[in-house]
Amino acid sequence: MSVAALQAIELRETLAGDPAGLSLRFYKRAARLIDIPWSIAAGNDLRMPEAQREETLAMAFHRVANLLAPPASVMHPTNVLRVMRGNLGNTGKNAPLERPKISEVRGRANAALP
Repeated sequence: MSVAALQAIELRETLAGDPAGLSLRFYKRAARLIDIPWSIAAGNDLRMPEAQREETLAMAFHRVANLLAPPASVMHPTNVLRVMRGNLGNTGKNAPLERPKISEVRGRANAALP
């Protein structure tokens, strides 16, 4: 809904201008708004188990995903240091991620339902 509201504002501003090339101008402006939320929705990094352990970084990501903060805010030095600290012992020889059994995932999902 946030993106739709921002697009409505862009449409209002576009309609206030010259009617020539109206649709092209609007879609160019709308594309700038849609790009980041679409990338976030398509990426969905927080489904990765290693991302779920870090609440501060998850909240930074959610603030951007909910359009409450600019994307660059995720790269705040505090967040970058958290990531660096988390990788200090990493020698580059990571074992493959352990994937939970589908029955475990379903059980957790069902337990979360009201």
